[in-house]
Amino acid sequence: MRSRGRRGRRKALWRALRWMCADPVRVDAYSSTEALRASQVLDFWLGGEQWDLEDQWHDSRSSAHAQLNRWFGAGGAVELEADKFVGLIRDSTSGQLRGEEWQSSDGRAAQLVLLAGISPLAECTVSPAEARGHEDMAGHIAADLMASFDTKPEQLHWGIAVLCIRAAARSEDLALHETARAWTERRASRGGTHSHHIEEQVQNFLLERTAVLKRFQRFPHANADRGRSARTSEQQWLDSDDCPSWAKVLWAKGRSPDSTTSGDSLG
Repeated sequence: MRSRGRRGRRKALWRALRWMCADPVRVDAYSSTEALRASQVLDFWLGGEQWDLEDQWHDSRSSAHAQLNRWFGAGGAVELEADKFVGLIRDSTSGQLRGEEWQSSDGRAAQLVLLAGISPLAECTVSPAEARGHEDMAGHIAADLMASFDTKPEQLHWGIAVLCIRAAARSEDLALHETARAWTERRASRGGTHSHHIEEQVQNFLLERTAVLKRFQRFPHANADRGRSARTSEQQWLDSDDCPSWAKVLWAKGRSPDSTTSGDSLG
């Protein structure tokens, strides 16, 4: 078991190194965050593919899973580069990413990538307080993007749709959960799930968290991160077998700041 784990990590690292050597959009090619444009953030997130937010981009099962691992997997290419974006992430939360470029649909999508995709992987640089602010702002941007694509949800690139759903799932705003659920159902009914096997997984991720939020009106596993004391009912749930593994892992992570273990591949 230990040997297979090492081989798996070596393979993931090798894939990441191959990607960094092949991809023309390298973060370290820019001397400052000011040199990075919204389109370059999207290029980095989407792997240098030709993309368009409204592109009907179909993806195979194997390449979609490879992309998911690249985004959220331990040792994935995004994790290896995440800290280089911290300055730009902070510019986003402080309102410094102004202008037409960053306020367009592409620009808002790029900010969502920074806050919901890259920020959770930059844990060694981003403080818990900053991370909470990033999650809250990501939820607002996700709501804006879903509203922009309300009548055509199937046209939003699946790599950005995944982040919209993920940002909503991490929010403690139940109304946003319901908005995201309805939006993903419309998207699926109109054939927008180009990587349906991935988006179905993300939707289940949303529904599981929505159920917890409805039960407690907040996330018990996030109490430590948000500086709250657990209620008796919440602590009983966290200690019980009814508590899902992802919640237990995130709860333990919140109590141990040095831990970098994610609750699942979606964070």
